[in-house]
Amino acid sequence: MTRQGAGSLAVGVAALVLGVAADWPELVTIGLVLSAAVVLAALWALTARNASVGAVPEDLEVPRLSQAATKVTVRSRRRFGVVVEEENEATPRPFHSPSWDGHTGTADIEFDTSRRTVTSRGPLLAAWADPFGFAHRTLARGPVVRLVVTPRLGDVDDDLRMWNPGDDWEAPRSHRKTHLSELLREYVIGDEPRRIHWRSTARTGTLIVRERVGTESRDTLVYLDTDPRAWQSGKTFDADDSLDNFELGVELATSVVHRLVVDGVQLAFLHGQVDHAFFVDRTSRSAFDRKMAEIVLQPTLGSAHQHLPGALRSHRFRRIIVVTFRPSAELGNALLTRGRDATIRLITPMPPASGEHPAIPVESVRWTPTSH
Repeated sequence: MTRQGAGSLAVGVAALVLGVAADWPELVTIGLVLSAAVVLAALWALTARNASVGAVPEDLEVPRLSQAATKVTVRSRRRFGVVVEEENEATPRPFHSPSWDGHTGTADIEFDTSRRTVTSRGPLLAAWADPFGFAHRTLARGPVVRLVVTPRLGDVDDDLRMWNPGDDWEAPRSHRKTHLSELLREYVIGDEPRRIHWRSTARTGTLIVRERVGTESRDTLVYLDTDPRAWQSGKTFDADDSLDNFELGVELATSVVHRLVVDGVQLAFLHGQVDHAFFVDRTSRSAFDRKMAEIVLQPTLGSAHQHLPGALRSHRFRRIIVVTFRPSAELGNALLTRGRDATIRLITPMPPASGEHPAIPVESVRWTPTSH
């Protein structure tokens, strides 16, 4: 019972006592009605505490990329005698216990209601006060609940199921690892709010997840093209000429990565001969330099753009920097496969002129793969 409810009950009892003492029937009636209303409201709230009215997700599965920048808005519409509509925000704290193949994690959620703030790693409790202020109605409580996405291709809106895992609960095979991870990356990350419908047994609500990616998120991919045709100077292919230009490309890619790392950008590096991205920050820059030195000492050119869509499928990048001299159609198709939502920039070294080895200028242009 709330303070308002307790106060109302005290007033009702006092009116009842005074009415009896003063032999005032009207005051006795007022006291009886007020006390009965408070008692009925309290009983209604107690009987509804464990009702299955749905639950706000306590463990929200979102990509690790979001870190602490995710804002969750929960809107609920309730009908208990009156229509109540409320909008509250929950701010997840930094993730704990990474799961699902390292792509997602569990966040502590601080759920701010109109009446109070509840911070919990256990079952999340949100309360709604009745219009008279007599009692609190429990809106959401229960066991750990996870969101599992059922995809509808081509539509941002998506139905979500509420799972109540037990001690031996295990997600269905179709919802494990890549299924859940990829779909949540697909629908959650972005600059614009993504509206996702979710439903429980008793109600249908709307969960809106918006992510703002900051400079410390790995939102940049530096891709070094290893297609030999991408490094030829003339129309006729020459292997030695391609290798010479490729060495300039390696040097350019190294300088670009260093410049971004110094600026505080945590980025991923990928070249065409590997199938996984290498994350680079200030602590791993020396390891990156060793990898680049190995590439220069033993350059291996070959068309391997099929690895690029895989890297883009594992991570969502807002910016892709392509280090190449002559982009091929295969590279454009690979970028269009998964990178069509990213800003793609082409950075190319200028070939040596008159037998000299000049400083490497950088030409950065917006590149639309469909035009190549």
